Amino acid sequence: TAQQLREVDQFRAQFLANMSHELRTPLNSIIGFSRVILKGIDGPLTELQKTDLEAIHTNGQHLLAMINEILDMSKIEAGRMELFLERVDLQALINDVATASGALVKGRPIELLQEIEEDLPVVRADRVRIRQVLTNLIGNAAKFTREGSITFCAWSDESKVFVSVQDTGEG
Repeated sequence: TAQQLREVDQFRAQFLANMSHELRTPLNSIIGFSRVILKGIDGPLTELQKTDLEAIHTNGQHLLAMINEILDMSKIEAGRMELFLERVDLQALINDVATASGALVKGRPIELLQEIEEDLPVVRADRVRIRQVLTNLIGNAAKFTREGSITFCAWSDESKVFVSVQDTGEG
């Protein structure tokens, strides 16, 4: 039974890897072409066209991130997730995530706020994974907040740095 479970797990991992490739290839084309058109290379756009293309581009990136998360979960379960530790300026990273997340609340009565401690120390972390966690938290907050605010918070004590996302939504 244990051998069969290992084989099933291997088939599942292979399926995820194959599906990931099959989904990412056309999705990267959609993201790339929408970016090219948004840059105006094919000619000028109306404001409505630009708005629609920005939605296509943003949602394509979101879908790609979800596919990557599924693969990451598979890697974690298999014990194959590797972290790339480097010096990370959390203030800059939070600013980047907040800017990228603006589209999630665009046109809604939700304010994106930051309560970041001054002189927050640089940390040693995996920049991609921290960005992924913050993006997931902000995405969940945006999904369940109808109005009010979503706040990135970051502070430190003598030995640790804390980061949180707070919202005025339900739950």
